[in-house]
Amino acid sequence: MPACKHGKNCYRKNLEHLKEFHPDRHDQMTGGTGLDKKEEDTVGGGAKSEEAIEKWFKAAPKKRQKPSAKAPKKEERENDPKVQNLIDAVTAESPSPKAKKAKIEENPNEVNSEWIPEIARRFWEERAKILNPEAPLDCLSSVKSARLAGPFRILNGEKVEDPVLLDRFLTDLPEMQTFLTHSGGRYAFWRDDPKTKEPFIVHAESREFFPKLEVVGDRIEHAIVHLCGREKASEFLPSEDVGNILKEMKVFKAKRNKIKLGSSHDVGIWVSVVEDRGYRPLAYSAKEMKKMLETIRKTEDEALKKKFMQNITRELNNVHIANDEIDFGTGIEFGHWLFLANIPQVENMCKVSLTTSYKLLGRHSHIETLEKTLKLRKSVSL
Repeated sequence: MPACKHGKNCYRKNLEHLKEFHPDRHDQMTGGTGLDKKEEDTVGGGAKSEEAIEKWFKAAPKKRQKPSAKAPKKEERENDPKVQNLIDAVTAESPSPKAKKAKIEENPNEVNSEWIPEIARRFWEERAKILNPEAPLDCLSSVKSARLAGPFRILNGEKVEDPVLLDRFLTDLPEMQTFLTHSGGRYAFWRDDPKTKEPFIVHAESREFFPKLEVVGDRIEHAIVHLCGREKASEFLPSEDVGNILKEMKVFKAKRNKIKLGSSHDVGIWVSVVEDRGYRPLAYSAKEMKKMLETIRKTEDEALKKKFMQNITRELNNVHIANDEIDFGTGIEFGHWLFLANIPQVENMCKVSLTTSYKLLGRHSHIETLEKTLKLRKSVSL
């Protein structure tokens, strides 16, 4: 029998792991049958619907089985410095939506300071208002009908009821905040963690399903060069060396590539990984995930659609197991796949996956953004 690297002090509850490495504990927890009937019907290949999946995750927790003599005691797990350090590393304290709302009500301008990064304020004062004093939002309009959007509209003096939805596209991930639109797509600030004060910039193509996302840089000047090209950019950035800007963009992309995880898009995701805990790859490759989701959207073959829906459902179960073993980033990658697919068939699973991972990582504001975006999708489809 293969040996578990944690030995007798293994704290994992994954039934497959227990079956392979700790059969005595596996039999005690399952009675020798593995998953119970309810789990088999709801989680496995015979899943009836997305609603069943969501109910499974929201179901009341089952009573804990008494640990066997070989199982680690609760105090042993809590006192294990490796486990505690890992949990501290991959999670972060973040104000709850309720606390955040109270803070905003106390100081109404707080939402603006959180939603408008310093690079936007600086560009507005030093570039936009100088390039076009009468209509700074249109300072780049000669190129692909570009227009400053989102936080720049607040800087322009517009009263906004909900900054989260301001110029939000239906395929804007919760990490994205669109600030510049053009005829072929848009540029957005990207925050892996909503508490990030210095977001970087990504570009998204104008596509309804699976828009291509790419890293641009960490200055709005980088977005201008990306939008205009080297020669045209000089007209808007007369005091800048466009060649140096291109080098800055290349360096930033290389840095992001070193730390990014996942395959749902070129930007990737980021979570802290400690001792190989924090993220694990999905069971399916990027090519397989995209093929299944596009087939679900396009095919009229109900049998094939059902097969791929079952595969996606199984992967959601794998995400749940990953969360149990502190690989919280996996749910973000999986959720991003479903979100960018932009199809109603997987919307519930998308919400379950992302909400759970964001909550576990302390990224509460992303949950609010996700819920509002999904609600916006439904209102548009009516």
